[in-house]
Amino acid sequence: MYTFETVDAPGADATAGFNNTFMNNSGVIGQIYIGTDGNIHYAIRNGNTWQVLEVPGAFFTVGLGPNNAGQVALDYGSADGLVHVAVWQEGRPLQYVPDAPPNPLGEHYDYAGANNLNERGIATGWTFLPWTDPELAYGLLQDTLTGAYQLLIYPEAMWTNGQSTNDRGTTVGAYATFTYEWHAFTWDGHTFTNIDVPGGTNQLAGSINNEGYIAGNYTDASGATLGFIRDPMGQVTDLMVPQALQTVPNTITDNLKISGSYQAQDGTWHGFVATPARRP
Repeated sequence: MYTFETVDAPGADATAGFNNTFMNNSGVIGQIYIGTDGNIHYAIRNGNTWQVLEVPGAFFTVGLGPNNAGQVALDYGSADGLVHVAVWQEGRPLQYVPDAPPNPLGEHYDYAGANNLNERGIATGWTFLPWTDPELAYGLLQDTLTGAYQLLIYPEAMWTNGQSTNDRGTTVGAYATFTYEWHAFTWDGHTFTNIDVPGGTNQLAGSINNEGYIAGNYTDASGATLGFIRDPMGQVTDLMVPQALQTVPNTITDNLKISGSYQAQDGTWHGFVATPARRP
């Protein structure tokens, strides 16, 4: 059983159909949203105080979950048309992450940014490999201090999207087949494993905590998006904000709080935080 709280950043346009909400163990919240000005923004809430984060000179800045040290990986667009990554932490200078070096063919990756930053400084995301037909996307694990990276390539997949890596090195995400079917996966550093919810489609594992609990989403037979929680033993439980049309979890913390977004009955989108009544 969960209790649910709606969380919307000031100036968020609930009619824009876009709102992703993240949280760390300390309850610091990060939210990507489209403002009433029509632009995309990222803000964090610490206590009751919201702060919009922007990389100076960037034409857009988005972030995802604050890690448990309060760091946020920010994706930002620069004048060269590429996406780069910087790490923000309260009271410290912005840390610009080196871009991934060229591949063995000398091609630069069109880096799509980070989806998660763990406490070891490893950012999880994905990147596009240029000059391929069809265009291929690979998961990417990158050390934010050195820029060193590792590609994640799900066997026989067209796209691999790395979403989250816990401090033990287990990564979750989604992969797409060449027929554009999305499936959820885990990667333990050596082996990929499909973790689809039976009967669902368009599946994604969005977050994994340090105990191995996974939060994600899938589409049911009616076409609605539902959240799911998968425990370390593989047991799956659906998660739905009460009376919501759709629920999309983004993060699960070590104390099993879940944050994400939901679509209300009037069609608007909002952030939420779900707190367990008791630990499973």
